[in-house]
Amino acid sequence: WSGEDWLAFFDERAGIARSTGSLSREQAEARAFACCVVEWLNRNPVRSPPGRCLGCGQAEHSHDPLLPFGTGQTGHAWLHSRCWPAWHAARRDEAIAALAAMGIDQPRTHR
Repeated sequence: WSGEDWLAFFDERAGIARSTGSLSREQAEARAFACCVVEWLNRNPVRSPPGRCLGCGQAEHSHDPLLPFGTGQTGHAWLHSRCWPAWHAARRDEAIAALAAMGIDQPRTHR
């Protein structure tokens, strides 16, 4: 998608969240941004061959099996369960940076 496509997707999701969820503008934009992150991750899958952890590079062990993350349609990233949190956080950061480069910044939430 182009930057314009992403902005249209963000605006559409924020509008839906506002109209159907009775959310404030800030809450709707936070939800729309979360939708954009998930969509970016789905459109930019990472694949890896089985046998090595994409996170740490180590092989599968009987006490620490490799698990497939992803779907059959997009392929799998093979990871140890202990490696998934850091790998997923890095992928999320990658999505946030890519969206920011297209003009979609992570909303600041008020606490």
